[in-house]
Amino acid sequence: TDDGLIVDGCPINGATSFTIEILFKPYTSFPANVEQRFLHIQYPRRESRRVLIELRLTPDNDWFVDTHVRADSAALTCLAKIYPHPVGQWYHVAFVYGSGVARHYVNGIEEMSGRVPYIPVEDADVSLGMRMNRKWFFKGAMKSVCMTRCALRPEEFVLLSQLP
Repeated sequence: TDDGLIVDGCPINGATSFTIEILFKPYTSFPANVEQRFLHIQYPRRESRRVLIELRLTPDNDWFVDTHVRADSAALTCLAKIYPHPVGQWYHVAFVYGSGVARHYVNGIEEMSGRVPYIPVEDADVSLGMRMNRKWFFKGAMKSVCMTRCALRPEEFVLLSQLP
């Protein structure tokens, strides 16, 4: 109910483009916990610059991706309600930023994208399995997380081939 990890430092600190990949298996916890944060990058005392990968659960035991980038006064949220996936299976999610566009993929298929100016995070930490403020815990399993300091194309994703 309250398990997560905060890692001091972040591999994409200072990067102007990036790819974040996660292999994970969400469990059902509807309606108790429908908004789950499972990766959060932010300088601990500066909320105006952050990157989040979250999921939302539905009453039908499905989930969908919610990605968010905030760079001071600019922000983009991609809430993929029209792309539900059943819980209880392993998935690969990738969040890619480059050339002014943020995109997210599930199992190598692009679901949403949008334009947003991005100011690289500096001195950020990473929280896994929860939001940085130790709330909104993820219910499920994480196998791997990979961060790359460039915008990868789906055929270049590092973890996709490791999908169980």
